[in-house]
Amino acid sequence: NAESLEEAEVDPEAEDWVAVDKAYWRAPEGPGTSYKYRESHPVVHVSHRDAAEYCKWVGKRLPGEREWEAAARAGHYGPKNRTLYVWGDDQTTEAAKDYANLWGEGDFPWSNKAEDGWQATSPVRSYKPN
Repeated sequence: NAESLEEAEVDPEAEDWVAVDKAYWRAPEGPGTSYKYRESHPVVHVSHRDAAEYCKWVGKRLPGEREWEAAARAGHYGPKNRTLYVWGDDQTTEAAKDYANLWGEGDFPWSNKAEDGWQATSPVRSYKPN
């Protein structure tokens, strides 16, 4: 959907992100796209407000920053783990691609070379556990 991206509105407060007209959960990249075959992929297009309202509805809460970091590092955090990433301090695509879904070396958000094996989101359990 390169045409949609080229025509998309760019938010000056978030210049690396683009608003794609008529994109929502059933059409994640806009008209002509589908969520089908993505049932095991993470949810996209959810605002903080949406997430908070969902939590309120199910009687839960969003995790705090420390809880999020602990979950992301599978409990390996604190003074014994001072690396920037769960795989270490190496921020290269080569080091990260076995652990995380990432954009890679392409010009974000316009060109994704899919070095991690995925053009967009990846299914749950695609990477080594942290």
